[in-house]
Amino acid sequence: MPRRVAALLDQHGGTARTRRDTRIAISVALLACLALSASSIVEAADDLHASIEVVQGEHPR
Repeated sequence: MPRRVAALLDQHGGTARTRRDTRIAISVALLACLALSASSIVEAADDLHASIEVVQGEHPR
């Protein structure tokens, strides 16, 4: 009987562990997307700034 109870309890623990691993994987993927978006925004802002300087004649390309 104790083995059966332990086996039943272990099944629920495995499900919780799988959910936690899934949440961690989703969190890592979202953080990677956030980092990629942030770097794209910085690059776009730099390009815009450089283009404005060229138009104003301050910095030749």
